Parts: sequence; C-alpha cells; structure tokens
Amino acid sequence: AASASASPEETLSRIRGFVAFFFGCETCSEQFLQTFDSCELGRCALAPGDGMGSALWLWQVHNHVSQRVAGERGAELPEPWPTRDECDVCRGAAGQLDDRAVYLHLRSAYWQPFASESFFSFSEPSEMALLLSGIAATGYCAWHALKGSFRHGKSS
Repeated sequence: AASASASPEETLSRIRGFVAFFFGCETCSEQFLQTFDSCELGRCALAPGDGMGSALWLWQVHNHVSQRVAGERGAELPEPWPTRDECDVCRGAAGQLDDRAVYLHLRSAYWQPFASESFFSFSEPSEMALLLSGIAATGYCAWHALKGSFRHGKSS
C-alpha cells in the first residue's frame, strides 16, 4: 500500500502547527507565526509543489531570525548561514548567496543519501517533509543556542 505523504505546502503548514502548539518559546512562536501568516519572505508566492522553494523559505526565515536576534542584543550581525567556511560554492562572484547552491548544501547537510547534484528534485513529497523537519529542528536548536537556553515544552 502506498504511504500518504505531504506536499511541500502541507509540510510548511504542519511546521507552522508544530511551532504554534509545541515550540518552547512563546515570543519565538508568535514571531514565526506572524512571518508565516503574513507571507513574509515570499512564502505565499511559492508555486504549488515547490519543494526547493519551501526549503529555501525556511532557510531564509532561519537567517532572518539570526540577524534579528543579533540586532536585538546589540551583537555583531552573523554571516548568513551557510557561512563561507561551510559552503564555499554557495556564494556568487559578488558574494551573494546562490539559491541553487544553498539548496544543494541543505540537501547534503540534512539529506545524506541524496546529496549529489544529480538528484536535484524530490521524487516523493515525503522527502521534502523530512528535509523541512530537519531544518525546523535545526532552527529550533539554533534559536535556543543563541538565546542561551534549551528547554522542551512551553514556558510558564
């Protein structure tokens, strides 16, 4: 029997639900939900089934949060992830991040069996769900590392 799998838009919606109901930082949840619900960073412009675009949207959210948190703390703004050291091919000649190269880096970092450029598209929507879940979990851990705490569950 075929297993049910989620489309990229369904997966993003499920990540939204996780953040709304289970994310341990209320302020973080509110900010993510506002970003998601207001279609910031082009989420609502993604084409149906655009797994690469969905992964890149989460990546943009991650970098946006890192920049905002550093700014709020008066800290030096971090280099967008992945850094030059982590992915020297992710930047073009002018230093701007290249979406396709970043996507391939995401795949190699979070989806080891399919890390090669020859496997550029997802054959099953569930592959996208796994990649997005990995990115969401990484974002959660990174946020708490920046914040200086790591707790499970809602704070009281």
